[in-house]
Amino acid sequence: MSMKIWSSVSLKILEKSIEESDIDSTQLELIDAVEDINLAEILFGKIPIERLVQDNAVKWIQLESTDASYLKGVQVPNITNVAGISSRVIAESLLGSLLSIYRGLFWCREYQKEKQWRRWEIRSNLKELSNKKIIILGGGTIAKNFIQLIQSFRCVITVFRQQNLAIEGCLVITNIEELEQALYHADIVINTFPAS
Repeated sequence: MSMKIWSSVSLKILEKSIEESDIDSTQLELIDAVEDINLAEILFGKIPIERLVQDNAVKWIQLESTDASYLKGVQVPNITNVAGISSRVIAESLLGSLLSIYRGLFWCREYQKEKQWRRWEIRSNLKELSNKKIIILGGGTIAKNFIQLIQSFRCVITVFRQQNLAIEGCLVITNIEELEQALYHADIVINTFPAS
């Protein structure tokens, strides 16, 4: 008897992933029709929870994002997400964006396209990223990877998160009053909350 997997993403993508793995695909039946969602043991992707009935066959939901808040109240034995899967590359992009802003790399690129070197225009708008006061909203894997990358810039980092768990080299705050006070002094605010 085959295991039914329902997916909101392209079945071709899922089939290719299965082919590239060691999974015996003859034991799987891939379905994407919303009306068949309650017959599947595994759901993958963005789940249309309004279609789930009380008496369903679902044993595992694998989300394609980190936000599982919309599944509140759904009774399934296992729900997993992709937390951390892209954290390092997102942190690198974040650092690259900050450097582009502070070091004028956006302007440099535009001037390069025009084949012009506008040294004085660029220099007059440059700022240093070093020693900035940064507030990070959320203390998950994106924040932790970003903190590792930015350490050499000697920034003062405050992390606002729900849990009062230490993060090396940072001040962690958990209440909104402290956050409001810290925002007055921040140079940079980074939001890493899921679904925000």
